Amino acid sequence: MALNLNLRSTIYTVAANNFINLWKSATFPKIPFSVLILLFNRCDLSVKDEFETATLILQWLEFTNRSEMQCLALAQTIRAGLLTQKQKNEIIIRLSISTKAGKRFSKIFENVLNSSRSQRCCLIEDHIKVGYKRCGIPAWNEELRPIENIKIKVSQKIQEEKDITFIDKSRPPPCVHKDDDVLLSDEPSEYLMQFWA
Repeated sequence: MALNLNLRSTIYTVAANNFINLWKSATFPKIPFSVLILLFNRCDLSVKDEFETATLILQWLEFTNRSEMQCLALAQTIRAGLLTQKQKNEIIIRLSISTKAGKRFSKIFENVLNSSRSQRCCLIEDHIKVGYKRCGIPAWNEELRPIENIKIKVSQKIQEEKDITFIDKSRPPPCVHKDDDVLLSDEPSEYLMQFWA
């Protein structure tokens, strides 16, 4: 039976808010790749900083043989503007020695992390106020400092469409991205439901 769109959205929100617990599950390495990409793109991922996000991605790549396409797609979810150059170098070095395709993968990460496109950052005002670790601009990043005062507000219409009445209202607002629904197919959503049964 097809899952209600709101239910699918809620499943992903719960998964993002409990990501570390989900990560520790024995079956997590088998999670559908489309789900993994969606989660790693979210602002409300429950990580302590972007370096932890990158570390979790490396662990997934190290688990078994992965393709260059998967490596590239995951690398592009990292918000490099939240990483110091030292952290970027550490990620690249670790990848070069920890996977069978280390040299190829490390080159992919090096190109992505040093690309201007990877310097993107979330400036949604509500996300910054509630303290999402993947949102805002770090104090040390002088390159991104000129855009610090830009404030982005999500339209009320989108907020209403994404409002889930059975989400705990004491929690921060759910991460809202217009493209989320493209990946919200029933099969991956039903897979995630196993963890919350």
